[in-house]
Amino acid sequence: MGPSDLLSPKDLAIDREGNAIIADASGAVKVFSPRGQLLISIPFQRPEHVATLSDGRILVSGFPKEYLISIFDRQGRFLANLGMPAKVDDDAFLNAVLNMGTISVDETDSIYYVFKYMLAPTIRKYTPDGTLVAEWHLNDGEVPEQVLTAANARYQENKKKFVRYGGIQILTAATFDSDSKTLWVASGAQISQLNSSGRPLRVIKLVRPDGRPLQAGGILVDKNIIRASTYLAGIFEYQKPQ
Repeated sequence: MGPSDLLSPKDLAIDREGNAIIADASGAVKVFSPRGQLLISIPFQRPEHVATLSDGRILVSGFPKEYLISIFDRQGRFLANLGMPAKVDDDAFLNAVLNMGTISVDETDSIYYVFKYMLAPTIRKYTPDGTLVAEWHLNDGEVPEQVLTAANARYQENKKKFVRYGGIQILTAATFDSDSKTLWVASGAQISQLNSSGRPLRVIKLVRPDGRPLQAGGILVDKNIIRASTYLAGIFEYQKPQ
């Protein structure tokens, strides 16, 4: 396997220069130019999600035991850590799983950390310098009851059997919509639109053309279109409500 090869890409972000930042299961975050040239490779244990700030700084989340996010400059040099994990389980492994999350950044470089496995669905908002300014908790209306029930059951089973692997994701994806200045968060077969105070504006059910519910593993929202990706089935487009 060469330096520019990818073992199993986990997440992708594009910076303002068009460079592709990829979290790879090989244990590195790799940055490629628009022409596909490997620019840098940042060693990182279990990288899961990446994002970028307007000045080129790179944000990486993984398996958080001490911090939620690590920050690197555009040359790949470590700068700082951001965000303290919540203490929700005495078992260090399970606590790290519950604190795993995805990252979204808005046009002012505010950083949103969306906890994927937290049984009380949680989103944190940080300033670019790492100051926590808000913590939001989604309720039953924004998270399907069956998702919460299944996630809780898996968590209790893992604790009982001392299983050391991930649980069921409750919040599966997030993206910031610069047009409406809102955060969109996916859970199960629906996505919620949240305003700057974390208040839900609407909840949309995602349905495939064949009528089956769509479980979004990734979402992207622009002025008119919602794009949702799902494992093995590809990307689907929906008209964005105005």
